[in-house]
Amino acid sequence: SLDALKNITEPIDVLYLDSYDHDDANPEPCQLHQLEEAKIAIPKMAEKSIILLDDAEFSDGGKVKLSGPFIEQSGFKCVTREYQNLYQRGYDHLF
Repeated sequence: SLDALKNITEPIDVLYLDSYDHDDANPEPCQLHQLEEAKIAIPKMAEKSIILLDDAEFSDGGKVKLSGPFIEQSGFKCVTREYQNLYQRGYDHLF
């Protein structure tokens, strides 16, 4: 996924990140991987865009523990916090 994201040249309107399975015994690898995906993708996101992150509802913060705050610091608003977290930028009332 990291190489695929690096090769994208057009603005990304919708991004769904669901690489790596969440492992309760060792969540750090999936959390770090999703953060790296977000770091690559955020500069490529369209002015109006949405991001959906999977595996968010775990006691350890799930896969979004690191990527969620990074995405919000990058100007996206979290509009849904459930098993999947949904972020939007550039829309007043999309969701």
